[in-house]
Parts: sequence; structure tokens; C-alpha cells
Amino acid sequence: MKIVCKANKIYMRFTSNSKTIEKSLKMDVCEKNLKFVNDVLLPIFEKIRCERKIKTKKILYSGAKNIKKFDIKTHKIIRNPHTLGDFCTIVFDKISQNRKISTIKTAENAINRFFDFINDKKIADYKIYELQEIVTQMQKNLAASSIKTIFCYIKQAFNEALKNDIITKNPVNFVIFPKIVREKKEILTLDDVVKIFDNAGGELKNFGNRIFYGTRSGEILGLCADDFDFKNHKIIINKNQTRFGLTTPKNGKNRIIPLAKNLALFLKFDKSSIFKKYCDEKFRSKHDNASVSGDNKINFDNKIFDFKNNDDFYVSHFDGDFYCLTEKYDFDKKPLFTKDYFALRYEFDALLKHLGLKKYTFHTFRHTFASLLIENDVNPTFVAEILGHSNLNMLEKVYAHSIVSAKNLQKLNKALNF
Repeated sequence: MKIVCKANKIYMRFTSNSKTIEKSLKMDVCEKNLKFVNDVLLPIFEKIRCERKIKTKKILYSGAKNIKKFDIKTHKIIRNPHTLGDFCTIVFDKISQNRKISTIKTAENAINRFFDFINDKKIADYKIYELQEIVTQMQKNLAASSIKTIFCYIKQAFNEALKNDIITKNPVNFVIFPKIVREKKEILTLDDVVKIFDNAGGELKNFGNRIFYGTRSGEILGLCADDFDFKNHKIIINKNQTRFGLTTPKNGKNRIIPLAKNLALFLKFDKSSIFKKYCDEKFRSKHDNASVSGDNKINFDNKIFDFKNNDDFYVSHFDGDFYCLTEKYDFDKKPLFTKDYFALRYEFDALLKHLGLKKYTFHTFRHTFASLLIENDVNPTFVAEILGHSNLNMLEKVYAHSIVSAKNLQKLNKALNF
């Protein structure tokens, strides 16, 4: 792996399957960022790459020899499907037509992962003991939840064959899977919360505010100013930022969650940074050597253009030989975060290490929020509504009581009043 600087951006260069690949880290070239990449990111990427190589060797050594490479995206649907791969393609095609990009990627990775352990063949030739052996092999390197996810899509493929009278039973139904052990959910102590908020800064502090309203990581990263209604004390959750792009919330349902009164004191966003990121991405797509500098100047082909440095930010467009202010930048509808999940996670881990705290995950904020409400006698149905739980029994209760009562809101403010 090697660090490369191009067009004022930092890239990671590496080889995969004999091909040279460059991935942008979406970070500007500067001494601080280069030091961070060298000292923090590069060692992490090298470790992950090394662990993947070791896992691959273990899998091959444990019996998965002479396995042919299978790629669900290149496997075509045929008129008379007969192999497991053929029926997996049918399942994947249905998922691709009406599911979110994150679900499609999960299905793609799960199906391809299954065929790392066994070759594709006639679907009627798969035996229960073969599938059971695959589960045994998977347990050496995969979590029980990952194995369950993989076989979820394989089971659907066998069901497709069952519907078409190609097989008489689904062998996955007879496979014994490892039990998924639910680890005890950790919560932040009050002292740790105070330490983190006293020492966190910028977007990391804003991201940590999720402890006040229990959102998922992607949901808070997708928030824009329009989603906050401080007058009526509520937040609208209708987006989810994933590594594949902006999608709908996890369960596909929008929801409104109450906003604790003291939260407004913590929400501060740097408009200049948000606008700078937007311009940088917008202009770079058309001009490789375009950039937005920290002194509020846009540089195209070594030409400098100033934009207004106040609440009225404008976007400039290249029109022939001139740069024209043609579009007012609408902060209310743009994402409030300029950093992605991984950048914030690196900052959070570094902060915890600096403070001498145990290694919490971002999801701990959500668990802490739920625990605070329950311990303060907030109605469980109300808590489930805020968290966006997908349990059907719970949803029936939630939609029957969708109006947030004044009593529950009062208890919420009390619970979150540190």
C-alpha cells in the first residue's frame, strides 16, 4: 500500500488481483492530514489486508480446494435454470429491482461468499451434509450472524427451485446453525459522557449528540437543517447515509422523534466547511484541477474566484471564459456533516484513547439513550417509536399512539437533562 497525492487530494494505492487500484480518502493534502493517514489509517489498512490474506489461506487449507470463482453480478439468468447459481441469480434479480442499494450489496456479498466454500452445481445434487460442512467451515472465520445472513439468500434460491418442482425439499431447513449469542449491551456512564462532550469538538461533538435522540449512525449523518423543528421540539428522520449513498431509513419508514430542549445548545455546524465540501465535489467532477481553498476562494485552472463569506453562500458555474454566480446554496437542504462515518470513528477512537476510556462503539450512544429513557419510566412503546424498531407487534402499538404526549415529552427532557 502507498499514499498518493493527486489534485490536492490524498489517495491510497494498492494492488488487488494483479490490478493497481487507487481509492480517494476524500481528504485534502496538508501536513495534518498526511500525518493522520501515515500514523493512523495506513497501519489499519495494512492490518486489515493482512488479516484477509490469512483468513483466505485458512479457508483454502480447510478443504475448499479447486473452487471456481463465482460472481453473482456476471451470472446471467437463463430460460431453464438448473444450478444453484442459476436460482441465486433469480433471487438476486428480484432483490435488485425493488430493494435499497445497501440490501443489494449485502445480497451480492453473501451469495458470492457462499460459493467461496463450494462450487456451483445442479441444485438437486446439494446434500444436507455438504451444507452442514460449509457451516462448520464458516464458523472458523465468520460470526454466527454472518453465516445466518449468507444462508438466508441461499435458502431463497432453494425455495425458487422448490416452486419450480426442480427439488422436493429445501435442504437448508435441515441444517443446524450456530446460535447467535447476544452480547450484553454496554452503556456510557454519566462520567464518561461528560468527559467525551467536554473534549470532543467539531463534527464529532455533533455526531455524539445522537445520545440525546437515539438515532442510528446513518440517520444522523443524513440529517440536514430542514429536518430540525426547534419550535415544535422534533426531528424528522427520513434519510439514511450509507457507504453506498443516501437511502431511506433502515426499515423503510420515516419517523418523527422528539427533540430534548437542551439539545439546541449543542448543535453547531460550520457553514464554511459544509459549503467548501459541496463546491469541491461539484466542481471537481467537471474540472480535475479545481479546488476550494480555506480562504473562501475557488481555484479553477489557476484562476481565483471569491465567494461571499456570510450566511448567503453562492455556487459559481463555469460559463465559457467566465465564472458566474448562478445558484444560491441552500444550507437547509444539504447534509450537515462533511465527514463520513469512518473519519468520525477514527477521531472517536483516538479521543477515547486520549481520555483513557474503554473502547466504546458509536452504537453505544443509542443503547445509552434507550436505557436512560427506560430507567426514567418513559413508556416502552414511546421508546420503540423513537428508536424505529421493526418488530411488527411493537409497530402496531406505535402507529396507534403516534402522537407524542406532553407527559412523555416532559419525561424525555427530564431523562436527558444532565
